[in-house]
Amino acid sequence: MNVLIRIDEKTSNPIMVVNLVDPTNDIGHISALVHQSFQVLDSTTTVHIKSDYLLDYRAQRTQVKYDNGMLVEAIMPSIDLLNVHDIEGKPFFLLTGCEPDYRWEEFSEAVLDVAQTCGVKTLYFIGSLAAPVPHTRKPDMLVRSKNMEEVAPPIETTVWFQASFADYLEYRAGKRGFGTVALTMRVPMYIAGFRHAMGAVSALRMLSTVSGLSLPLGDLEALAREDTERINATLQEDEDMQELVSNMEKQYDAQGVEPGLVSPPDSQIIVPTTEEIGQAAEAFLARVEESQRREKSKSKEIHGFTSMYDAQGNPKRGRRAAE
Repeated sequence: MNVLIRIDEKTSNPIMVVNLVDPTNDIGHISALVHQSFQVLDSTTTVHIKSDYLLDYRAQRTQVKYDNGMLVEAIMPSIDLLNVHDIEGKPFFLLTGCEPDYRWEEFSEAVLDVAQTCGVKTLYFIGSLAAPVPHTRKPDMLVRSKNMEEVAPPIETTVWFQASFADYLEYRAGKRGFGTVALTMRVPMYIAGFRHAMGAVSALRMLSTVSGLSLPLGDLEALAREDTERINATLQEDEDMQELVSNMEKQYDAQGVEPGLVSPPDSQIIVPTTEEIGQAAEAFLARVEESQRREKSKSKEIHGFTSMYDAQGNPKRGRRAAE
């Protein structure tokens, strides 16, 4: 086996989900939110990846813990290939953690060698891009598929774009005969740098639909409702943003359903139009006004980045403890 990857315990799964996170290019924090959702599933590490050969630690810094005058712990960025079980116990492989900085060609071939050895038939990818779409409409996504039944009609055009490692791995997997499905969420451009939990919910719903996996959504759905309240509260105070969203709504409705774009099955989340935002925004602002006075030092951004620690203070996957 390639020096970058070692199989410690051979298992057989037909599905591999690729969820690698590049914080500098994770539009709407979609990949990070999906990564967070996968944390609650049972998993084991049966394949060892030499992350040290793949990551630039100046770009993805190691985190160290200060405790009463000394450094007591270090958490290294990592890439992990996990054997995971969904809510119903169905197994699948999950390639997760940081996007590699180096040796893309060698690493992609190593991953696909493992996939072939372990009986993987289809690889699924989740990504995101900024688009002129309003948050008040049902989230949609671009879908690509190869070597399998078509998930959605393709967009008939030709374009070059800068690839993520997941894009490159998708390309190499298709060349080697694996089935591939890539789901790329369209994130409203005015919240591209902030958390868009509704987009992550939609991505996981669609992933469940096309893969047959049962995936956890509860926490993300709660975050999505919170997102909607905060965005609407922000819009209530910004007339220019209200006009922008209103124009996007009109353009979106006039275009109708475009080829190559699909929406996931209906969720329970209801998103108001701009005309319905006022009352909800006033109620939300009343709840947070006192909190804002007490915490003046807090950021005024709509959302912050996902913490590298869980609620108990333990490091999340995608980072490993230094020895």
